[in-house]
Amino acid sequence: MRAPGDILLVSCYELGHAPLGIAWPLAFLNSDAASYISGECVAVDGGFLRMLLSKGYVPVISPVGIGEDGASLPLDADRVAAEIAVALNAAKLVYLTGKPGIVEQDELLAQLTSTTLEERLSKGVLDPHVDRKARCILRALAGGVDRVHVIDARS
Repeated sequence: MRAPGDILLVSCYELGHAPLGIAWPLAFLNSDAASYISGECVAVDGGFLRMLLSKGYVPVISPVGIGEDGASLPLDADRVAAEIAVALNAAKLVYLTGKPGIVEQDELLAQLTSTTLEERLSKGVLDPHVDRKARCILRALAGGVDRVHVIDARS
């Protein structure tokens, strides 16, 4: 079984694109507009990413930021993905997970509206891992992303 990262890289090559790893935080964050609170990404430099995409590269981004003191901070990968999707005006955001998707009481919720997802969050019926991802999904949708898919990367 391949890891989600392996699947991404193989898919990039199969589609004729070169994956480009970006681990330097300032390579994808606008340092003038970026500040970090509790390891959360609050600004993304979409222009840099659009330039890479226009040249045929697929940025593979390490979710690392720089705090006000200059120290590296690990960022929430789901939140960074949502912020990048918003910055790029993406039509779709796809999360690969090690779970079947969004599950409530052992039932896969195959399709949800943002309103239904907000209701489930407010009721507290989602497990903490899904709860965090759901908040990132809602952020992406509120930021203009049309659709968000949560896909089980194990199958």
